[in-house]
Amino acid sequence: VLLNLGWLYRDLDRLEESAAAFRRATEIQSVSWGPEDSRLAVNLAYVATTLNDDGQFEEVLSVLERAKELGAKDQDPEGAWFRVVHWEEARALRGLGRMAAADSVFDRVMEVVREREGEESSNFAHWMARLWAVKGDRAQSMEWFAETVRRGNRDPWLLRNPELDLIRDHPEYQRLAEKIRVALVK
Repeated sequence: VLLNLGWLYRDLDRLEESAAAFRRATEIQSVSWGPEDSRLAVNLAYVATTLNDDGQFEEVLSVLERAKELGAKDQDPEGAWFRVVHWEEARALRGLGRMAAADSVFDRVMEVVREREGEESSNFAHWMARLWAVKGDRAQSMEWFAETVRRGNRDPWLLRNPELDLIRDHPEYQRLAEKIRVALVK
């Protein structure tokens, strides 16, 4: 429930409340799972997402250090946690003006997505849409977002990605977002 509340607050641009909800969820789950459980890495990445949106880039890097420690304990060192944690790290580095370091981390995330999902997957297209948005290329981002939907991805999570704010006012984005919303109702 707290994770959903965190996302709701984030969607409402209530970033402090969002981060607090994600932190509280992490505290509760650390009691249930144990304080060293690798699954907590993703929750910390959610905290980092909100902090990135709020421009608290140094704090993001601090939170993600702990997330990387926890994630390293995972049986799968480049599992799902890896993408989210390192993506947020790259966003923070970019926010701090450390573009070369950010690009290096983005490249590694995309390499993992390519290896795990394949370049023909909808998930690969989704990450490419986000990457081009972060780099400020509206046309490439829109092209990859359209490709994501064309490849069959109707996950509502697509509509939550903060990077895609760059293309939200694009008429094609609006048309594709409606396809996702309609898929949710069915």
